[in-house]
Amino acid sequence: MNTLQVLGPTEPIISSKTVQTSTDFKYLEACIKEVLRLHPIASEMGRRTGDCPIELMGYYLPVHTILSASYRQLHRSPEHWPEPLRFWPERRLEDRPQHVPAPDIQSYYPFSAGKHSCIGKNFALAEIRMLTANMRSKFDFTEVVGQNVDYRQYITMQFEHGSWKTIFVPRYTSEFEQALGQMRVGSQWGLGKFEQLWGIHIHMCSPRSMGGGWIDYGSIWALESR
Repeated sequence: MNTLQVLGPTEPIISSKTVQTSTDFKYLEACIKEVLRLHPIASEMGRRTGDCPIELMGYYLPVHTILSASYRQLHRSPEHWPEPLRFWPERRLEDRPQHVPAPDIQSYYPFSAGKHSCIGKNFALAEIRMLTANMRSKFDFTEVVGQNVDYRQYITMQFEHGSWKTIFVPRYTSEFEQALGQMRVGSQWGLGKFEQLWGIHIHMCSPRSMGGGWIDYGSIWALESR
């Protein structure tokens, strides 16, 4: 996630459209699509044959036969996806390296397909893009140790025990604290870095009672305490 800029808590929310269209998020978009390939929300799509019997791939199917096709199996087929179990977001990049295979778009159905495809597809993708972009820009995730993380397929894909515990560490903390520490000793670098991170302009003051420059921290302490 090094391709994502570090955002502070007061930064504007990143929209789904921005993630989808901005080149700043092209790798994140590729990651989202690769996750949905490996772990689609549902695993199968069901259909029913019509009023006439048909023969399909050597099988005779009577009328009104219920069929179920696994697109999880399709997404993990080496015939369509080289190294299918590899998390390889570069597949989705237009400027991917030469050794990276192009995605097989005709073998990718995380939300099913056709007129009976998932009605919530666009809403789900908007949620995924916004949540991932904003959370990953502001936090690093650390997995809580000692967990047995596994999946179970019910109607949709779920964690075996219903949850996956993680620790959120603000990405902006170290830069904020470093800039604030430099400001406390009167560093112009710390002042500029703080203004860059938080978009707040701070004035240097030189009261007669002190020699040299110092910074009025009044508004900074309030911000830091929050």
